[in-house]
Amino acid sequence: MLPRLLKESGYIGDGLLLKIEWPVIRVMDAPQQVGSSLCFKGDCGMYILKYCEFLTSNVDLAKISHDAMPFYRLKLAVQLLQGYW
Repeated sequence: MLPRLLKESGYIGDGLLLKIEWPVIRVMDAPQQVGSSLCFKGDCGMYILKYCEFLTSNVDLAKISHDAMPFYRLKLAVQLLQGYW
């Protein structure tokens, strides 16, 4: 999957490494999990998945809600069971 993502992003093409610099964007106001116990519940991965989903969809990261994590996990489970991903 990584080679496909690199090719689609324009980082590699026809097996060659292209010399294109990727912009570095610092997001200072992105929501973050609080406390270490949340990672145990699986929120670490959900934050990463939601960041990726929102960034690739040009959705404001501020819309990621800690309170919605149970919904995000349920939605992901349904998508996986339906073969969405």
